[in-house]
Amino acid sequence: MAMGGEQVDMAEMVKRVGDQIAKIGFAKAMKMKWIKKEGDKFERIVENLVDEDKTCLNKFLEDPTLESHDKKVVENYKKRKHLNIKSIKSYKVLKG
Repeated sequence: MAMGGEQVDMAEMVKRVGDQIAKIGFAKAMKMKWIKKEGDKFERIVENLVDEDKTCLNKFLEDPTLESHDKKVVENYKKRKHLNIKSIKSYKVLKG
């Protein structure tokens, strides 16, 4: 993203962060009012960003059990494809 006072267009933003991140990040940045649009250029207006999604997803890395997290948050992240839930079954075979 552009640093304070620097204005960039969408092509420069895509060049800096990549196409997929630019699509997702741009929408979130506009929604959270982290950037503003002037004509066809964008400027960063928030110096210290606090990304609550990143903080919440890091909690899933620390404790991956679903029961320890809010069900609504889990469903929201599944819907947005930030979480992929997999069940792992294991068996122990002993001579008997």
